Amino acid sequence: MKKTLIAISCTAIIGGGALVANNMLIKNAAETVTSEVESSLTGLKNQFIDAQLIDTEINNNNIKQNFAIYINNGSKRLPEPIYLSHTATVAPFGLSVEGNFSLPKDKGLTSTLIREVASLNESIKYTFDTSNQSLDLQSNFSLGEINTGRSSNFKLGDVEILFKGNKEAFTTSTKIDGIRISERREQAYINGIEIKSNITNDTHNTEIIANDGGINARSGGFSFKDAKFHSAITIEDNTSLKLDWKVDSLDLQSPNITQLSNKLGLSGEIKGVNTQELNSFIGLIERNPTEETIEAAFKSIIGNGIKFENINIFVNDSSIDGEIEIMPKNYKGLTNRESGEAFEKSLKVDFNVTITPKLVKLLEINQNALDRLLNEEESGNYTTTIKHSLGKTFINGIERGGIEL
Repeated sequence: MKKTLIAISCTAIIGGGALVANNMLIKNAAETVTSEVESSLTGLKNQFIDAQLIDTEINNNNIKQNFAIYINNGSKRLPEPIYLSHTATVAPFGLSVEGNFSLPKDKGLTSTLIREVASLNESIKYTFDTSNQSLDLQSNFSLGEINTGRSSNFKLGDVEILFKGNKEAFTTSTKIDGIRISERREQAYINGIEIKSNITNDTHNTEIIANDGGINARSGGFSFKDAKFHSAITIEDNTSLKLDWKVDSLDLQSPNITQLSNKLGLSGEIKGVNTQELNSFIGLIERNPTEETIEAAFKSIIGNGIKFENINIFVNDSSIDGEIEIMPKNYKGLTNRESGEAFEKSLKVDFNVTITPKLVKLLEINQNALDRLLNEEESGNYTTTIKHSLGKTFINGIERGGIEL
């Protein structure tokens, strides 16, 4: 009997201790989540939006928060905000938190929008793992067509946003069925948009894909298919940037020019940008600086020297390949004119150029320039070189000056 009583007592103590620990961990998890959500939303404050916390309620393992997000139209704030509600449930022992966000449709700007579009559906759900502070978020959003005037409208297709990771490393994916803006007989549109990012403390990789898009206007327009834009940023003492942008087909139409099924692209790498000075420059821009302070910060960045390597720019079979280097130079104390002269002397350019006969005709290059500056190849294309060093530019070995293109 005594042993049984001891066993029951031990079980009760352990159970009670577990319950206390459970309540403590749930409370800690709830406080962590509410604090993170509040700081994330209010931290978005800028010249366009201002998110404010209305109230927070934590009841055991249940969380409720309400926010008001105000929109600034120029120097004026719209009188009504967009209301945002956050609810969540904390798992036993605070191991995870599952929650969702919603837009109350009976008040604020959302209710006004509902009257305009008749349909607005959103689903924002997340799971927060408290052990590694990681977030798994899924968001879906659909909006009806908005009539912005007698003969103008705006349509946003279904939107899906995914986020997975923590502050040290995360991935994001955004998919948009399409965007269309119409005004009378003119229209701008883009379809099949996907934006993917992979972010760590030292690397930022982003890829943007669009299936097709264009602008139709009375004076002409353009359309494209299969556009891909990729960028990779590496952040160390110096920041480097790799770019690879391609458009599989671009059509241009206007009263003066018609160019169909053009392929174009741009790729290359930027090296040598001092990370500390780049961050200072970005921070300066965010603080609404003067023209003088921006100019001084920019001169400081290029004064350390920058390299543009593996440059490739092409339009169909015409291309420019090579590199650009800005040599280190101290621009402090120089006038604008002196800075311009110093920059020209610090600039080095080395390009190989290939031009098709079609582009020669389009650019209307005169025969004199064609004979002296371009070399005709067996393929029928023209090639040349462009070099710049110590303030002098040479095209096909001939110093620039006196030759009209």
